[in-house]
Amino acid sequence: MIHFAHANLRVTLGGGGSDLPGFYEKYGGFWITAAIDKYITVLVKPRFESELRVSYSELEFASNPDEIKHPVVREALKRFKIHSHTEIISISDLPSGTGLGSSGAFTVALLAALNKYVGGKDVDLPESAYELERSTLNRMTGRQDHYAAYNGHTRAYTLSKSGNISSQLIKSGDKLNNHLSLFYTGRTRRSNNILEEVSKADEIMLKIKDIGLDSYRALIDLDYTRFGELLHEHWELKRSISKNMSGGYIDKFYSCALKHGALGGKLCGAGGGGGFLMFCSRTPLDRDKLVSNMSGYLRHVPFKIVKEGMEVKTL
Repeated sequence: MIHFAHANLRVTLGGGGSDLPGFYEKYGGFWITAAIDKYITVLVKPRFESELRVSYSELEFASNPDEIKHPVVREALKRFKIHSHTEIISISDLPSGTGLGSSGAFTVALLAALNKYVGGKDVDLPESAYELERSTLNRMTGRQDHYAAYNGHTRAYTLSKSGNISSQLIKSGDKLNNHLSLFYTGRTRRSNNILEEVSKADEIMLKIKDIGLDSYRALIDLDYTRFGELLHEHWELKRSISKNMSGGYIDKFYSCALKHGALGGKLCGAGGGGGFLMFCSRTPLDRDKLVSNMSGYLRHVPFKIVKEGMEVKTL
């Protein structure tokens, strides 16, 4: 049998970075994410040969988990006490490093598939995935990617200083499909250094959290013009945190997008490269004109916001 887990990538619509421990443990966190129709898929199956086989952007064979180079796979196998006769295959719709939460989605999908493989009981998958990355691997990461990958939909998340998390469904989230466009900058990036700077920029991050709260109210009120303006304010604040957040070619692209009908936009994830999300407040035709004008600069990535969260099956 093949055990299959399918987890969403996401776009962040407000408050990104307030889910980092260095911030939320002092002030509490608030952010908005929307799950999209781009996925990380993980398949786990028994293998006749005793060696472990792991296929992702590389191919690994190992006689025990400690020999595996991929850190998340290595630690997940150790956690589930899987030492042999197992194959893991990972497939992604988009490259890693695009700022769309691929690492968190991969970890959630991997733990879900492995849990199914060993016949485990229900576990708190988003929190287990976060703890594996944050505590076991000591990565600079927050919670938003793991919860977006698992829950789906467009949701506003509130995170207390003590780490308790809750979410509210934004029912109008799918209407944003007519207003959002995603472009690929052609550059992937490693987020740790940028996130280190974000975690120390409390004054700016407090303003970004407030913009997230205002963005939530704008979405509830269907005030898309206001939402686009807030997205622009968010980006101007975020790019002031680090010189690595933006760059000449990104600034040029953003200025051009504003001239062609975008109200606002932002680099996805930590910044520095990856995906660029742009927002038009008017009709789908205006959005299509923006895409047509900007596709000469960057690659357009069609996507839709979806309601479904992670899916687990046995085939």
